[in-house]
Amino acid sequence: MPADESDPIEAFFEGLVETVFYGASYFTGALVFALLTLGQIPFAPLSSIHERKRNKKPPKGWSIWLHHPVQKKILRAEVICAVGFFSWIGLGFAIYHVVK
Repeated sequence: MPADESDPIEAFFEGLVETVFYGASYFTGALVFALLTLGQIPFAPLSSIHERKRNKKPPKGWSIWLHHPVQKKILRAEVICAVGFFSWIGLGFAIYHVVK
């Protein structure tokens, strides 16, 4: 099949897997951060991953903080997902070494 043709079933399953992956990573990361910081750090919503402000120049550096007009600083959803993803990897290594 040529690469330029899109298969609707493939697109559906790709979106489903991406949603489950991001959702599991986000909620695991939010749980880890909430436990470690006792809920003192506000989180950006999961929907903010794909948001970009229009007519705004990209920042020179990347920060773990998302500056929100209502709240001063909130933790980026990408950071929360990364912590959740690495938590699952750490859990997998721990299970592997216990079972081994």
